[in-house]
Parts: sequence; C-alpha cells; structure tokens
Amino acid sequence: FTDRIGDFSYSVFGNAVYAKNTVDFMGEVPPKYAYNAATGRPLGTRMGLTCIGFYQVNDFNLDGSLKKGLPTPLFGSVQPGDLKYMDWDGDGYVDETDISEIGGPGYPKLQFSVGADFAYKGFDFSFLFTGSAGGTVNLLDYSAWKPFLNYGNVFEWARGAWAYYPEQNIDTREYATFPRLTTGKNDNNYRSSSFWIRKNDYIRLQNVEVGYDLASLRAVRNAGISKCRIYINALNLLTFSDLLNECKMDPETAYYGYPALKSANVGVQISF
Repeated sequence: FTDRIGDFSYSVFGNAVYAKNTVDFMGEVPPKYAYNAATGRPLGTRMGLTCIGFYQVNDFNLDGSLKKGLPTPLFGSVQPGDLKYMDWDGDGYVDETDISEIGGPGYPKLQFSVGADFAYKGFDFSFLFTGSAGGTVNLLDYSAWKPFLNYGNVFEWARGAWAYYPEQNIDTREYATFPRLTTGKNDNNYRSSSFWIRKNDYIRLQNVEVGYDLASLRAVRNAGISKCRIYINALNLLTFSDLLNECKMDPETAYYGYPALKSANVGVQISF
C-alpha cells in the first residue's frame, strides 16, 4: 500500500507463505502402536522419546538398580542425573514402542516479511522484518551439545548439568537443566527425545536505513548535483528468538553453523 499526504509519502508491504503436508504412505515397518508411526504426519516430523525429567538418587536401590515400579530403560544402564523417559504403553520398559511425535519438522510452516518506507522533505526511513514459525531444531545434530564426549570441548550450557557430590558441597539437583556430564558414550541420554528439541521461530530486523538528500540545499544544486543522499543502514540488527537466547544458535542459519552477521554501513549517493 502506497500513499502520499502533502510532503509525506509512505509505503507498507509484506508477504506470507504458509505450507503444510501429510505423508499418506511411508514404507516403514508396521509399528506396534499408532503413535509410533511416521505415516500420517508431516514429512520430517521429529520422532523420539518423551523426557519427563532426570533420574534422582532416590530412584535407585543401594545396589544401583532402579526401584520397583519405575520403567526399565533398554538403551543401556542409567544413573542419577540421566534423562528419564515416559513409558507410554505401560509395559514396564522404555523402548522403541514408546517413541512418538516430539516436534515438528526442521523446516517452517510459516515464512513472512513486513516492511515500510517513509519519506518527508528529503528525509527517508525504511525497515524490513523477516521471520518464520513452525520449524524445530534437534540439538543432538550438533556435537557441541555432547560436552566432553570422547574428550571433546564443553560449552557454557553445560554449567546447568545435574551433579550431586555432597562431600564437595556440589548439588545442582533442584535447578539442573542438563543431564550429568560424561566423557564416554551415553546411549540413554544422547538419543532423540523431547529434551533436545527446540523451536526455531524467530523475527529479525533484517534491514533498517535512514537517509537525507542534500539536494534541497542551494549550494548543492548550484554545483550541478541533482541528488546527494547520505545514509546509514544496518543489517541483522535485532533478532527475537528463544533458540538464540537459550542456546546461542541463530535460528535462520542453525543448520549451516554460521551465524548471521551484523553490519552497519555509512554511504553517500551522488547523481549529476
């Protein structure tokens, strides 16, 4: 939409694309339960176990076995601080029959942009917002989310790891946000589950620019200059995203590993 009111002119524009799909048939092994099936869901739907917290010390007997009444995970032995999963079918075991939908696909359902241009007596201002919604990220796709595994690196988010060492006055059980740390393979923790799924919805101020045309000045016109616009702009100035805030991952470029670069430019446009 474009309009002019006296010396003030403006344009507002935008677009949105919404798309969804459903897999009608997939050559998968017939599952035991309907909730195990990928068929009938959007292509790329995240499937995995439903995390319900961490195992605590009082979940175990003195010999290290799980107490009676707790489902037994079949993905390896567990200890306090490991991820605990839902036993959906109630058979007393956590296995492949407890896999269900835990998140949407890696691509968004909705992509959109909105922007505007304004001009008044030589001044101009413009901006463009872009964004998407409906997609997810599986943190296990990135090795950085497996701290110390195979003696690798560790990052800031591991500070929230579950730990209980009373003799050293270390106890994070009440506020832990990450499973216990290990240097070896952990088949129970590092498997697809709702714990590792994050939405990558975002809104980004992709471009903003302000300028002024000096051609209205007599000295500039006398120099034979028809346009002398000075401007400053910025790219990727602001991003609103839970994924960025919580995981320090850029939602738009997460799969490429390179964050969107912020930049600012100052320039002059001259026409004779």
